[in-house]
Amino acid sequence: MCGGLIQTCTMKSKGKLFTGLANAPVQTKLHAFFGINEETQRHIGTFVVLFSMVEQQLEFVLLTKSREIAVEQIPTTDRMAVSDRFKALRALAEEEPSLLGCVEYAVNLGEVLMTARHTVVHGAPMEHGRVEKNRSWFGEVRKRPFSALQIDGAILDSESMVADTLFRQLGSIGAWLSGNFDVATAMEPDETERETATAAAAVIAEALRNARTA
Repeated sequence: MCGGLIQTCTMKSKGKLFTGLANAPVQTKLHAFFGINEETQRHIGTFVVLFSMVEQQLEFVLLTKSREIAVEQIPTTDRMAVSDRFKALRALAEEEPSLLGCVEYAVNLGEVLMTARHTVVHGAPMEHGRVEKNRSWFGEVRKRPFSALQIDGAILDSESMVADTLFRQLGSIGAWLSGNFDVATAMEPDETERETATAAAAVIAEALRNARTA
């Protein structure tokens, strides 16, 4: 089985023989087989951690709204996928019209980042830094939609920057719902940060579209 895996990787690498890699660090192997260098691997780790923080912040916002904080029961968000949590956040704006702009902004960023994160984390590494998620199986289309992304330090830096901005935007919404208006103001990204994150999210969305049709 292991021999078959090595053979498959060698075939994917267009017949190149990667001798001497058996005892090499896994980071070196990822670079050799899939074109994901060590710097890019570190960028992936940063983005994954930041998106996890976004997920936690999003859950806190929803539980603050439903007033489930400190209640001794399994939270209603426990079985919700991230996509469902963003839908729930969008619905929150209907009950809190004063948060409409902030909520719509957060959801728009979140939906792009969610697709990028799922593609990077659950996608299969191909060659030259490309990852693909939910590839067809012998021509059969899978239940979940196909996505792909060409990953490098630049696109991952953009994703991390957007995730950081989204984290603070969600924190501001949560603080507002808790009545901590000073904290909400302090965490709210300023207009320049919001515009920068919006532009970066557009670049990420375009990269996803381009990779999907490549």
